[in-house]
Amino acid sequence: MIKKLILIPFMTILLCCDRVMPGGLWNKFETDLRIEKQSDQGPWGGTRAYYWRSETMRYFNKQKIFDFASSNGWSLIDSVKYQAEESENSKGSSITIQVGPFETDASSEVFLEQDFPRWTNTGLTLYKFKTGWVIFYPDTNSSTEINGFISVSENGREMAVYHLWGE
Repeated sequence: MIKKLILIPFMTILLCCDRVMPGGLWNKFETDLRIEKQSDQGPWGGTRAYYWRSETMRYFNKQKIFDFASSNGWSLIDSVKYQAEESENSKGSSITIQVGPFETDASSEVFLEQDFPRWTNTGLTLYKFKTGWVIFYPDTNSSTEINGFISVSENGREMAVYHLWGE
């Protein structure tokens, strides 16, 4: 009987892993259109990146994305548009996500930069979300929950999610 009581919470966590692991909620989003999935999870922090592509124009629209994100506890904070030239000239085959206070003031200090795979080479909009998970700024006592990012190509055919957490 005691073994069963111990086994039940363990199995619950194991079966609900997508919700327990940071960013795992995106495992269930449009699985038939997902092209790429990367995850590096450790005891003190981690990253996740997903990429989807559709043949349908405007398939990945704001309503669909925001509904899914908000129903899973992600709150939209800000967005930034990048022209095709800015995206194409970014750092090789990666996109650099900057974690900071996210004021619109360009002089805002960037506390952390993380390189993720860059799958979209067109103009895009990058949405910034508060995720309920925390990232701690290096060498400070400060942290933020604004650590989830969704990029959508200007034609709405490509979407990527980037999430980082921990120290």
